Amino acid sequence: MTVELNPVTSGYSTNVINDNFQKVEDWINLNALWRQGVELGQANQMELPLDMNGFPILNIGYDLNDPGSPLTIAIADSRYLNLSGGIMQGSVDMGNHPVFVRNPVDSNEPVRKEGLDQERSDRIARDSAITQDFQAGDANLQAQLTGEVPLEASAFSPISWHDQFIGNSVTIPENKNAWSFGPSLSLSEGQAITIEEGSYYTIAEGSSTDSDITFNGTGADISTTYSPTYVSIISSTGSDADISGATPSNAGVLSASDKSKLDSIEVGATADQSAAEIKTSYESNDNTNAFTDSEKAKLTTTDVFDENGDYTNLRARGTTKTDVGLSGFIDSGSIAYTTPSKVYWFYAYLDSNYNKVTDPETIPFGTTKPNSRGFNTSTYEFTCPVTGVYSFTASLFETVEAGGTSLEVWFTVNGVKVDGNYTAAGWSRAGEILMVQASTTLYLNAGDTVTVVDETANTGGTILGTQSSTLPSRTFFTGVLL
Repeated sequence: MTVELNPVTSGYSTNVINDNFQKVEDWINLNALWRQGVELGQANQMELPLDMNGFPILNIGYDLNDPGSPLTIAIADSRYLNLSGGIMQGSVDMGNHPVFVRNPVDSNEPVRKEGLDQERSDRIARDSAITQDFQAGDANLQAQLTGEVPLEASAFSPISWHDQFIGNSVTIPENKNAWSFGPSLSLSEGQAITIEEGSYYTIAEGSSTDSDITFNGTGADISTTYSPTYVSIISSTGSDADISGATPSNAGVLSASDKSKLDSIEVGATADQSAAEIKTSYESNDNTNAFTDSEKAKLTTTDVFDENGDYTNLRARGTTKTDVGLSGFIDSGSIAYTTPSKVYWFYAYLDSNYNKVTDPETIPFGTTKPNSRGFNTSTYEFTCPVTGVYSFTASLFETVEAGGTSLEVWFTVNGVKVDGNYTAAGWSRAGEILMVQASTTLYLNAGDTVTVVDETANTGGTILGTQSSTLPSRTFFTGVLL
């Protein structure tokens, strides 16, 4: 809404100026809000919404008795509860209007009427059942008093009765007299009647039953005596009885000897350990190293040199000496202990002459002396059984086809030449027999193979073997672990 004023064209147009002031006065009186009260008939209310453009209205007044009065946040928080949370500072008058609450969860929550009604109904039902039990008991008592039925459990009844079966365990307190009536009374399996100190329990005219507790006669004092093999039950009125020791087929008391056996068994011991478990347990102790069957067999057949220089089994000959020097016996009365306890030795030789086919050629030693170890007469090689230092010697006798031939013999390890010997060239004549020997000492690993190779340029020559059964072989290969 705007105020339209007339233009003033002259400073002396008082009529125009006065007319404009009148328009401003009328607009203020008709459209502006007044800070203070107005005269009767003047407007003092908003005609359109008021947009504060994000700015607050300060120092607003309120009338707590006027339902249309605005409130500040501070006044509202002090008088009213929030939708979530808040604490009442006084009582609430609902004016006969209901309050709806959830089913109570915590102990301090109010209950609902339907919950109270259910609780009341349940209590009435329980009270009714108790009342009915009381009424039935009272009717039964009245029937006993009038003689319609016998008095029950009364010391003054001419006739009374009780069940012949006790279903639950019963403890008779100290210094009490208790009784039951026979002739038969059974106790449920697994239950017990406990008689405390100073108390007595009597079954009148009782008889033996197949239950966990048995009473006989009109009451008796029972005592026990013990022996190493049985227990005696002593009765003051009836016959005594002995409970024998337990057997594999029948139950009984534990004998003194069996108890001693049990006490001697270690805690946690078992009777079903396997042989492997026992072996493992034994070998876990100090100085109990495993000793296999193969190791035992090796000790049983310890191989050494005998007095003839042959490799044989000295233990089998009855001696207690198992370690001997390479030279065998020192004399007929003692044995020199100069070598390891296990001797690895072989002696291979040619038992007949052999015509060479190639050059070089592995000498085909086809025969070994008894108890030689590690030499293969099919491949003509020695395989080291263990890692160590070995000494080898080879001898070669051979006829030459042409003069000036030099005889050569070599040791090979895994097919590679390592050491050997030869004769001087130029001295030999065709048809002569030459001889050369070679010796070496080698450090070898277990599994290494050693052979003797003839490298003489003498294809068609003859390698000489044993001359006769009474003479030693001329061509041989021998070795020993040092």
